[in-house]
Amino acid sequence: MTKVNTKDDVPVGSIVEFTKDKKAKITVKANGKEETTNVDYTLEGNKLTLHHGAGPKGGKQATITKLSEKEMVLEADKMETLELRRKE
Repeated sequence: MTKVNTKDDVPVGSIVEFTKDKKAKITVKANGKEETTNVDYTLEGNKLTLHHGAGPKGGKQATITKLSEKEMVLEADKMETLELRRKE
């Protein structure tokens, strides 16, 4: 993650790995500690929803506003944005 503008204090440098089997692994590094969370995701058009154990109907939804081979920009409610870049 390269740029963050959210209320959730997601640190820059966090890693989100999306797999083809609709799973995502989120690794956050903060205060010298590393925490990993595994979630399911769904994608409908440009709407990405991360399901944190709430089943297929719950979860946090974001709109993909930019997508290329090297970056993805997500925008959620209230102008929250996450800019993700492919790790090289």
